[in-house]
Amino acid sequence: MAFDKENARQLLKTFSFTDLFVEELGWDHYKARPVSLHIENENYCLNGLVEKRGMTVFECSPDSKGNIPPSPIRRKIENQIRKSAIEHIIIYIDAAKTHQKWQWI
Repeated sequence: MAFDKENARQLLKTFSFTDLFVEELGWDHYKARPVSLHIENENYCLNGLVEKRGMTVFECSPDSKGNIPPSPIRRKIENQIRKSAIEHIIIYIDAAKTHQKWQWI
């Protein structure tokens, strides 16, 4: 399967992360339930999107104001998710789907 750079760019731009990883990179769909976290009076939902050889990609919901959580909160989210998925990437998105931050520790 040849990598289609333009399609990958479009999938990133449209926040189509599952399609990006499955169609362009050959990853597998993730088959576990979402993880709900309550951190500093906010609820965050992390949906497992894809996995490949023990590495999982999660998408994290925005905070109640529709924003990507600030760095200290992202660190706390990462520390919690590490308990269930040691190798992982977390993609944080805002509600308007105009910004995304990727975290890989």
